[in-house]
Amino acid sequence: MIAGGRYREFHYWDTYWIIKGLLASGMHDTAKHMLQNFKYLIEKYGYIPNGGRTYMLQRTQPPFFIPMVYEYHTVTADDEFLLSVMSTMEAVILQFTTVKFCHFCSPEAYRSDFFAADNVPEIRRRQIWNDINSAAESGWDFSSRWLSNSKTMDTIETSNNVPVDLNALMCWNMEILAHLHGEIGDTNRRAEINIERAKFVDTFEAVFFDDREGSWLDFNLNTGERVDDTYPS
Repeated sequence: MIAGGRYREFHYWDTYWIIKGLLASGMHDTAKHMLQNFKYLIEKYGYIPNGGRTYMLQRTQPPFFIPMVYEYHTVTADDEFLLSVMSTMEAVILQFTTVKFCHFCSPEAYRSDFFAADNVPEIRRRQIWNDINSAAESGWDFSSRWLSNSKTMDTIETSNNVPVDLNALMCWNMEILAHLHGEIGDTNRRAEINIERAKFVDTFEAVFFDDREGSWLDFNLNTGERVDDTYPS
């Protein structure tokens, strides 16, 4: 199943809503087969690629595999399948605690990426290409959110911008994973994850919550300040 329109391949986080639609339509087997395909990709590459094309293998997208499994299990109560993907879901959490760099132009947009860095010192170009790839991973490709001047690609600084929405997703993933461990009777692992999540929530509040705005905002590592001109939906 694909997102539709001009696409002829899956795109990672789009699939979450496709899964929900399939489940609502009673197409449980189709949803399960898609999840099995994603399980294979995680085991092969360490993550689900951005999309189902070879040039997207160097990046992923926001983590929705665990929520997909949750949606499927909530509808089907398929404990056998749930047991088969527990270690895969743990790998998803682990993957988002590691740092990955991609210091080259994205293959599908090589020309535009190359010229985006044309007017900056050569020493900065690889960082710009890394930040372009990171922006593509974010799902917000492309948004002024990642640009220091909010206008031009040569000021992109995605890796300096700690995204509040990605961290909120990670918190949600941990909550779901703890719940699913409980569903299979692994109360020890559920308790461990809940402790980890509680620490995560404390850090999340300290880093992202802005008292003046009364909201959670991105945090810029370069300036050491929260970014109040972008409000993720």
